[in-house]
Amino acid sequence: MSPQSYQKFADTMEVKAFFSRYVKSGSRILELNTASGTHVLLLVKSDWFTWKIIGFKGPF
Repeated sequence: MSPQSYQKFADTMEVKAFFSRYVKSGSRILELNTASGTHVLLLVKSDWFTWKIIGFKGPF
């Protein structure tokens, strides 16, 4: 992830602060396509042998 990855969710100071505080290295942004043709973004991090969702956006 790049320092500008927060902009995929929203270009606001609140989202930028959330990313700087809670999104650490090893986190991933996943884009899921739905059956209806929309997209969902998931923000996930690795946590004890599993992935934890820490944010989402969509459907759009």
